[in-house]
Amino acid sequence: MIRIDWVQLCEMAFFDDRDRLCMIGIMNRFPAPALPIAMRQLMIVVRIADAQSGESFAIGVSFVTPRGVSMTPKDSDGFEIAVSVRIHLHHT
Repeated sequence: MIRIDWVQLCEMAFFDDRDRLCMIGIMNRFPAPALPIAMRQLMIVVRIADAQSGESFAIGVSFVTPRGVSMTPKDSDGFEIAVSVRIHLHHT
């Protein structure tokens, strides 16, 4: 069964020419004095574990304010999600 192994918030993430994950501007906290906040780019890197060949899953994105209010975008105006997947299946 698919599970999330870890998640990291950063300014930019990419795979280099040696297939290594590179993350720039890693954040361990995200202070936001007010919402909405204008940002050029924010990336969420997620390590998915225990995926089986041909298995599918859905991913959703939302923000929770310090007061516990959940914010999910209703349209893509000013909010774009691009998914880049790198799959490494290990067979034992």
